[in-house]
Amino acid sequence: MTAILSFAKNTAVPISQKGSPTVVIAAAAGAIAIFAVRLIKRTKKTQRVTVCVEFRKNSAAFEALCDSGNLLSDPISGDPVITVSRHAVDSLCGTEAAGALCRCDTEEIVKLGLPVRMIPRKTVDKTTLVCALVPDKTYIKSRDGIKEVRCLISPADCPRDWFGGCSATVPYELIP
Repeated sequence: MTAILSFAKNTAVPISQKGSPTVVIAAAAGAIAIFAVRLIKRTKKTQRVTVCVEFRKNSAAFEALCDSGNLLSDPISGDPVITVSRHAVDSLCGTEAAGALCRCDTEEIVKLGLPVRMIPRKTVDKTTLVCALVPDKTYIKSRDGIKEVRCLISPADCPRDWFGGCSATVPYELIP
């Protein structure tokens, strides 16, 4: 703060006759404080967590990367979507079901009786639909504890460690 005050005192900043350098200094200090708080929050949340999912008496656990860019959510319920490598979902609902979810094969999904939601996914150049499974229970384990969360699971046809060396990407809002 001393550096800001010294800088403001020694520089000529065009200010109207009615204003004072105090306003400029206060605005600069406020902007710096906001930036610092956002940076600290973002750094604090950069982590990996363990996601445990239960579905029809099956369970799966996998490591997930916390992603501030994962804003995918159900437009009706608002439930966030965890995007998971198809391989991690195989043990949860079976290879056939995971494949049908990845392909959004609605006939196969209905035949298998899977509870799913169709989620619109917007990218830079297009909007597509992804299928997301409604699990029975989902838990997030982080260094700060364990928390049961309400979310959807969307399998992606990608390598097991596609998400920064993890099997999934989790929205920050789900982190305990």
